[in-house]
Formats: sequence, C-alpha cells, structure tokens
Amino acid sequence: MDPVKTECESLKDLKAILDKAKEWEIQLLLIGGWAVNAHVGAYRYTKDIDLVMKTADLGSLKALMKYRGYQVEDRRIYIAGQKETEDVQLKFHISIGDIVDKSRGMALAYSLDENTYRNAPLLPIRSYYQQCREYELVAPTLPINNLFITKLLPVGRVLDVVDCVSLILTCGKELDVDFIAHQAVKNNLADAIESRLESIARDVASGELERIWMGHTGQRISKKDRNEIRLRFLRKLVTRLRQLRAP
Repeated sequence: MDPVKTECESLKDLKAILDKAKEWEIQLLLIGGWAVNAHVGAYRYTKDIDLVMKTADLGSLKALMKYRGYQVEDRRIYIAGQKETEDVQLKFHISIGDIVDKSRGMALAYSLDENTYRNAPLLPIRSYYQQCREYELVAPTLPINNLFITKLLPVGRVLDVVDCVSLILTCGKELDVDFIAHQAVKNNLADAIESRLESIARDVASGELERIWMGHTGQRISKKDRNEIRLRFLRKLVTRLRQLRAP
C-alpha cells in the first residue's frame, strides 16, 4: 500500500461525499481521525473516513460509495465499506443517528442533539503528506468536546489514545470538563469513560504513553505535559464524573 496515494484518495473521496451530501441536503459531520486532524492539525497520517449522519438517504449514499469504488455493507445503525487496489486500501464508516462503539463486547451509544449539528464548525482538513496538499478541503466537523467523548469510548486501539492526548495538549483550553462529564452521564457512558481515563493515566505513569506517542508522532512528551495530562486534566475529569454520579 502506498500511504501517499492512499491519503490523496481518501481526501478526494471525502470531498466527493461531503459535496454530494450538501447537494442532497443530508447532514453529515466528520468524526474519527480526520476530525482530530481538523482540530489539532495533521500531526499523524490518516486515511479512513468516519462520518455521522442525522438522517439517512441510504440509497443515494450507498450508490455514491459504490461509484467511488467501495464495497458497501449496510449494518442498519451504520453503513461501512472498503476499497482496495494495488496501491490504495481505504475504509469508510458512516454512523446513522448514534455513534456506537462495540469494542468492549457491548454497544456503547453516544447521541448527538440538534445543537451539535447546528453548531458544528467548518474546519480545514490538512494532509500529512505534502503531495496531497491539492486535495485539502474544509468539512463540517464534530465539535471538539463531543469528539473527545467519542475518542474515549473504544478500547484496544492505541491511535485513540494518541488522539486523546493530542486533543488535550493542543486544545486543552477548549475542552470543557463539565460539558464532557454531563454528556457522559446523560448517555450512560460515565463508567466506560472513567475506566478509559484511568487506563490512560496508568499509561502516563508507567511511561507506556511516551512509547506510544513516540511511535506515532516521532516526538517526546515532556514531564510538564505528562503532568498536565495526568494530574490536571484526567484527574479533574474523573473527579467531576464521580461528583455527578454521587447520590
């Protein structure tokens, strides 16, 4: 697989999807790795396309993805697919209604309200590789606090940890602990999110996070930044979650 060709193709497909969604008046928001890219910049290579939609014109969307060369699966709560050539391997995932994660062996659902779609920022999507700059675009993107919640749901994927850390370090002042905690409790996600926060805190303390971060970004995390992640942000969010759940 050629990562440069893959990223360029992903950006071209993303633009085609968003342009058609706008034409068909389908509300789509960018989530996943490309959404993190939109908020923090192209600090890592991204290829797969993740979106969430409020309403579904599934027939048109599936036809578009097939036209773009994807094999499409309809799983009721989402549509997904992949395409593969000699040089390119891509996947897409479009959640319908709730953003659902099943990595823990059970379904965790995060619901977005009307205000989330209404207030979603239109942000620039940057390429990691210079050769793909001509395909950069702007996209309606899940707001940062909602995005942070979605990145805390999966387990077993180190890229989600890397993305959470990048959001804390780059956009810490924009992350609203009270909003995140209230959303977690409202969606019955507090236990899952607290366990994920504690797992990340252990990775910070053990040095595992620095190894993961170096492997994906080529950079070190300073002691000051480690303390910011573990002692300030993560601890503050765990404390607020426990306060909201207290009888």
